[in-house]
Amino acid sequence: MKFGKSIGFQQDHNADLHYVDYKLLKKRIKDVSSCQHAHELADALTANTGFEEGLIGEITLVNTCFAKRQQELLRRTGLLAEDFQSHGGSSGAASSSGPWVAPAAEEEAGTCGTGGALLAASRTRPEAFRMLVDILREVDQLRKYAVWNAVAVVKILKKRRKQTNFGLEDTAAERAGWLSRQSFFSGSDFAELHAAIESLGHMLVLSQLGRESALAALSPAKKDSQQCPICLDTISDMVEL
Repeated sequence: MKFGKSIGFQQDHNADLHYVDYKLLKKRIKDVSSCQHAHELADALTANTGFEEGLIGEITLVNTCFAKRQQELLRRTGLLAEDFQSHGGSSGAASSSGPWVAPAAEEEAGTCGTGGALLAASRTRPEAFRMLVDILREVDQLRKYAVWNAVAVVKILKKRRKQTNFGLEDTAAERAGWLSRQSFFSGSDFAELHAAIESLGHMLVLSQLGRESALAALSPAKKDSQQCPICLDTISDMVEL
């Protein structure tokens, strides 16, 4: 399947996200090429400006969509951590006054009497882990969303260069110029979200296993590698700027 159809498929199946309109940008490139073939250079320049404005508009929409989803995931992670700390103690271990109860479980406990409260309390921690897994699933979707759109920008710039000769000869510099400052590509927002989720996960594991055994499991003697916040692969030959 060609990339244009592939990213269109992603858009059709993720209507709540905005993907780069690759088909629209291809049409803009075709307009530039048609003007060049007709030796209408002024119109070709105008059409190329239209292409770049269209690409800027698409990237802006992707940044907006990405930021909205990232902030929502960060908010949900924070609320889950806050609920856990307020009911389970700031130390990350279960409070002696009782187990942590998720908001939904609290409501059920309040309306079902003693038996209902015990039932709700017995599944509070599994519920917290389930909510965390849901968040992780959505973070992975957001990561893939960022990758799809970054690839779309790279491919459309390459297509413009191939069909019209507009753009920079140094393709790497051109890609960096378009992508390096974009929030969906930079990785800093992913790093913030990853840190919040990792902290929440550690608290839940501490609560589940008991503080001493969990600390031993979560604190390896030596941290040999780091992960890329976007692709999650191990970073090799990292250069600190």
